[in-house]
Amino acid sequence: MGFFAAENLVLNFSNERVDAHNFWPKKGNFKGEQMFAARLSQKDGLAPFRAIAIGHNDDAEYQRCVGHLLDALDQIPNRPDYAFDHFFRIIDVAGSSLIPTNGIRGVVQGASSALLLEDKEAWEQIIDVLCAHMPLRTYEFLAKRLINLSDTGSEEHKRLLKRSVHTLGSKFFNAFSAKYALDINGNFIANAAEENRANAAKLLKLYMSGKPGTRLKTASDPALDLTKQPNVPNFARRSEVLASLLLFTIRNERAHGSVISPFRTSRSTLGRYESYYFIMLLAYTFALGILSLRFKCISLPNILTGLQENIEVQKAFFSK
Repeated sequence: MGFFAAENLVLNFSNERVDAHNFWPKKGNFKGEQMFAARLSQKDGLAPFRAIAIGHNDDAEYQRCVGHLLDALDQIPNRPDYAFDHFFRIIDVAGSSLIPTNGIRGVVQGASSALLLEDKEAWEQIIDVLCAHMPLRTYEFLAKRLINLSDTGSEEHKRLLKRSVHTLGSKFFNAFSAKYALDINGNFIANAAEENRANAAKLLKLYMSGKPGTRLKTASDPALDLTKQPNVPNFARRSEVLASLLLFTIRNERAHGSVISPFRTSRSTLGRYESYYFIMLLAYTFALGILSLRFKCISLPNILTGLQENIEVQKAFFSK
């Protein structure tokens, strides 16, 4: 049932959010929240997340970051999106000391190279795990944002376009846009993101696997032919896609208030919770990676072990 269905109000997706405000402090749960609460009850109240142990350090900056870790944990289980915000602040705070140029953009674009230099084998395994287990819904989110970059947008939109071309390379990005966002005359298709994001997400999933594809059908553009090794991205590029195009984009949209609450809406489902728990875990992984570089408080192999445990916990929690 919806928020105030018992009072026979005429509801739609927009009205239910407004009613939640107007009838405050009366508490009600949206459909997705009800589904998540039921699943949580089935799992004896255990959230699909496990904290990964870190070392002790009295450094003031480190303690600020630990404070954000604690604030993040306080948001679990119900608001993984708020936990994400705190994890990303760690990336910002600790990362800015490590990579002091170009602000947070420099951090998300430079962190991957630093982590690969720290422990190439462990970070490569971490990237493989993250890319392999990212929910298709999350790939669809990224696909939608990339498709819409072919339309005229805000300054933030233009900054994301610049990061996308830098991260994916102009050949791949231009071919991707031509295939999924533009008509034969090179004009943006107004409903392209809705019509093409599912297929675009499948291509991104293959791209982010880091493995050559086996498809026999000829690609629409040579730059999209992932059966050819030169087109398959390396670990540094895949890691930067996760940090610069996915995490940073979500952070900016949330910071600028350009998206509605992911759970306080009748459109929310368990699938949305699954996607946000993964996004939260992705931010947590990068945050711990930055802390490992800055304070040597955890090793990358230990982060890998904790990540694998969390992936299994999420799979068990959200599986049908």
